[in-house]
Amino acid sequence: MGLIYFAIFVALLIAVIQNYDIMNYKTSLKFFHLQTPEFPLAILLVLSFAVGYIIGYIRSAPAVIKSYFKSKEVEKLNKKLEEIELEEKKKLEEQKQQTQQSESQSL
Repeated sequence: MGLIYFAIFVALLIAVIQNYDIMNYKTSLKFFHLQTPEFPLAILLVLSFAVGYIIGYIRSAPAVIKSYFKSKEVEKLNKKLEEIELEEKKKLEEQKQQTQQSESQSL
């Protein structure tokens, strides 16, 4: 998902660079009674996409870390399961050998 955001950000950056003369119009943003200083429209667009990209990246980081540790946990459980299966196979083989020995002795 991060690659998609990065690709969109780079495409926007290229579009802004190519059309910088048009996007050089100075504007300011108002949010309730807060007002930003006047910046060119191109810079505001690039900043808004960059902030969105960074927020998305930060938001996804905990999920990636969590999945990494879960994969380690799953690997440990798989190893334990393999050990248990080997022990069960050994027990079954021993039981088969004991039954075969008891049958041969009874004959």
